[in-house]
Amino acid sequence: MNRGLPEVPNPSRDDPSDSATPSLPYSDAPVAAAPPAVPDHELLRPIGEGSYGEVWLARNKLGTLRAIKVVYRRTFEDARPFEREFRGIQKFEPISRSHDGLVDILQVGGTDEYFYYVMELADNASPERSCGDVE
Repeated sequence: MNRGLPEVPNPSRDDPSDSATPSLPYSDAPVAAAPPAVPDHELLRPIGEGSYGEVWLARNKLGTLRAIKVVYRRTFEDARPFEREFRGIQKFEPISRSHDGLVDILQVGGTDEYFYYVMELADNASPERSCGDVE
């Protein structure tokens, strides 16, 4: 669990007159057509992908950076594995906060087309895949 990640300033939160979009470095992760809707979070940019979905860098209403994994139903030929993945996250969510070695799952939600889970933003062991500075 990452307890030492510093908060990143959010100029638009601190200064309502500043409506500039944050300057974000290039990422080689594929970009979705449009970010999915996740309540109380602004999805900033994709930071990774896996066999079942994509991971987004996001900022919550308090300005804290989070990672959000989005799993799309269209990724699967039928609903059974999609539903199995969702049930797995439902079971893992309470366990995730029981040990410092696990990434905390903070919120789970979705629609019939996708589900998501909000996680604490873990340390990045690979500098070339950095989340970069978010201003």
